[in-house]
Amino acid sequence: MKMRPSWKLNKKELFGPSFTPGDEEIHVLVELPEAAPVGDGIAKEPPNKKQRLEGNRISYAGPLHRDEFAVPFDTIDAFRQIKEGFSRKEVIGHPLFLLYGPRQFGKTTIAYRIMDWIASDSSVADVKYVFFEMHESDVAEEGTFWGRLGQCIDEESACCDYASFRRLMVECTTHDRTQLCLIVDEMDHLFSNKELAAKFLSALRKWKAAPYFRGFLGIGSHELVHHHEIFRGDDKTSPFNIGNMIKMVPFSVEQMSAFFKLIEPRYEFSQSLQCGIMKYSSGAPGVFGSLIRFTVDNNKWTLEWHKWEPWFQVGAFSGYLTQYNNTYHRIQGDLRSLTELEWEALKYILEDNGSLTASTVEGYCGIAVRGDQQRRLVDPLLRMGIVVQGSSGELAIVSEMMCRVCVEALPEREIHQAANTDDPVLLLSVALGQVYPKTISNHLVRNRQAP
Repeated sequence: MKMRPSWKLNKKELFGPSFTPGDEEIHVLVELPEAAPVGDGIAKEPPNKKQRLEGNRISYAGPLHRDEFAVPFDTIDAFRQIKEGFSRKEVIGHPLFLLYGPRQFGKTTIAYRIMDWIASDSSVADVKYVFFEMHESDVAEEGTFWGRLGQCIDEESACCDYASFRRLMVECTTHDRTQLCLIVDEMDHLFSNKELAAKFLSALRKWKAAPYFRGFLGIGSHELVHHHEIFRGDDKTSPFNIGNMIKMVPFSVEQMSAFFKLIEPRYEFSQSLQCGIMKYSSGAPGVFGSLIRFTVDNNKWTLEWHKWEPWFQVGAFSGYLTQYNNTYHRIQGDLRSLTELEWEALKYILEDNGSLTASTVEGYCGIAVRGDQQRRLVDPLLRMGIVVQGSSGELAIVSEMMCRVCVEALPEREIHQAANTDDPVLLLSVALGQVYPKTISNHLVRNRQAP
């Protein structure tokens, strides 16, 4: 409200005949807006479509947080297996689960939901979960590792070795009359210290039959998958011959379609956009969920795919990565640190997606096949979650989204070697991202589909 210069605080017409402003008082003038007339002709939106998700609802930019995971967990086989295993009350034979898969496949989300279930379900009231998110610094020294693990049980503990950690476990479970369920995320870091890894795996074998232990869930990716190669010769140490390896798989078309059906009353995605998002995400849970949130927050869910795709690929992709998919954004940064030989391997995989094996890629790159499973050229790509390996050894980029991330990270001079010339939208968006006009002209003019 603006106060006219002619108005005075002692004006009777405005403030009444008995009004006197005090010296130490603050008087606030408020002008109330006029009420809108009834039947003003403005159409009201249906209640079920009135409010959209706000940007600040996205509270977790890494793996999907439990509050953002809409696909029913009972339809996810990995969750059902782990829940059933931890439900058992046998004195011996408690389960050791090793959950592995690429980034953005919902592994950590499943761990969160398992913890929610343990905390809220009376059938497992005698179970106490301990969650440990492992970092590289935690495994540099054995004392540091057991100390950090002990603090997850009791913040004031001071464990320095396995013996002191075991005493802490026994004391806490005996006092509370509970069994311990240990959940370790980012377990891949453990295997950078092979001596410590051997001791921890040996401890797991002992805990499997301990009365104070209910079970173990280790979460990792490429490193976790291949540790049976490292420890396979030592049956007394390795849990891999008695543990249960669970591979995370992409959402099925049925699961993704069911999700779109769930949100249809509020956000009715066009049929072509549903199909496009399902294909572009390749069923990777984190990518699928973040694409939907990004689309909703930008009011684009009613677009057809042929309009959504250029909007996303050309103008919105960078914002999506930085705000909605930090995991892939971080991977894109890590890609730039690859060696020339690793870049060469990635280009071959991009060009022949799904048809090459690790040994074939090494042969193309001029490396003799060594048969050393711990030192393959493609291991950094597998470890980063860029590439997945099929049951027959074939290598494939984890999703179409990851293809875009890789192509955009390629050095400018190599775009034409990796970009799919059958996808002019991708080629255009990558070229525009390079900023340099010469890049745009060189790669678009030479493309047979360019205008």
